[in-house]
Amino acid sequence: MPTTTTKARPLLLRPWEVAATLAGRKTMLRRVMKTQPPEGATEVRAEYSHGELTATYRAFPGQGSARWGIEECPLGDVGDRLNILEPWAVRGRHTDKATSSEVAMNPAHYQIWTHSQCFENGRERFNLDFLGRWRPQEEMPLWAAKHVVENLSIRVERLGDISEADAIAEGLIPAVGPCRTPMWEYSATRGGQFDDLRVAYRFLWESMYGAGSWDPQKWVWVVGYKPVEGE
Repeated sequence: MPTTTTKARPLLLRPWEVAATLAGRKTMLRRVMKTQPPEGATEVRAEYSHGELTATYRAFPGQGSARWGIEECPLGDVGDRLNILEPWAVRGRHTDKATSSEVAMNPAHYQIWTHSQCFENGRERFNLDFLGRWRPQEEMPLWAAKHVVENLSIRVERLGDISEADAIAEGLIPAVGPCRTPMWEYSATRGGQFDDLRVAYRFLWESMYGAGSWDPQKWVWVVGYKPVEGE
């Protein structure tokens, strides 16, 4: 059963994913399971084991009905809140000498600005000369997150089993092709248009994780989420 208390966890999203999430166009994400089920495993699913949401599989034929744990969900549980970490900068160029750890330990001394605050469609929303250097999202303090999402659903499935509805929820962009044919784009700035949602999603995946990263047999965590209003 789901945990009764929510936990704040970090969630790393690319700038376009943050924008798509805030616009309501992206409501789902996939993360490859670090530990894959052994070859021949059956009935792979997410279920609760010792109070934690865990990917499990059924024992091999002839070994009884026992189930074995694979790994706990890295994004928590249904109802948990995820603080979105994104590229960030500290107000004042004199702050560039401060390490990210120093900033994290002194929230009252530093004013942080995030990529989504400063850019819209890749363009500066205002003059950013008052900011220091941009820092990687992995170093962003959890307390500095400007946006929070809540997990609505969590399951495991093979990457290649994505449905058309889920491909849309992953942030594909509606487009219009020749003769006003409905099409889909995986990027607003590069890439072609596709009439097959699953093909478009494969290109989206490889644009994020590199050419050749698409493996339809890989097991992934599938998390549905929504932005938390007022957070």
